[in-house]
Amino acid sequence: MQIRLIFFATLTLAMFSLRTCNGTTTVAEKPSAGNCSMTFSGAISGTVQCVALGTYQSTTAQSNISIVGNGAAQGAASATIAVAFAGSMGPKTITDANSSQYGATVIGPTVAGQVPMGWAALPNPKQGTLTVTINSASSYATSGGSAAYFVHGTATAYLVPAPNSKATGTVNLTATF
Repeated sequence: MQIRLIFFATLTLAMFSLRTCNGTTTVAEKPSAGNCSMTFSGAISGTVQCVALGTYQSTTAQSNISIVGNGAAQGAASATIAVAFAGSMGPKTITDANSSQYGATVIGPTVAGQVPMGWAALPNPKQGTLTVTINSASSYATSGGSAAYFVHGTATAYLVPAPNSKATGTVNLTATF
């Protein structure tokens, strides 16, 4: 499951760099693409910029959202939130209680020669909590039965040390996108 969510997050970011169907407007030119930030508190703290994108696939009637913040360049933590849910993209709240396909991770700053610390909210084994609220979604590209969306809303997560991590304590993650 976690590999599937990581793959989805990577695929969504790849879509971010693609041009829309008519080939004239790049996603990066859309003004709503850069209004995203993630804030960490607890065992680590800081704020990083992020990208939030969504997809819908009509053949499976499933939507996905990925929110990715990379603080590695600033020596800060990096984070990923990914959720999948049945139905179309639009205003709704997805939680760890009503979705079995979700994940939130925070990876601490990498120090040379050390394994980075990690915290997570995951469905299997169940740990931490996650809530993603979609306030609005605007489609920017469609192809066949698929659509890509800019999504806007908030996410909160309570993260505990990831399995096999040397992390201690907990991390609260808040994203505004």
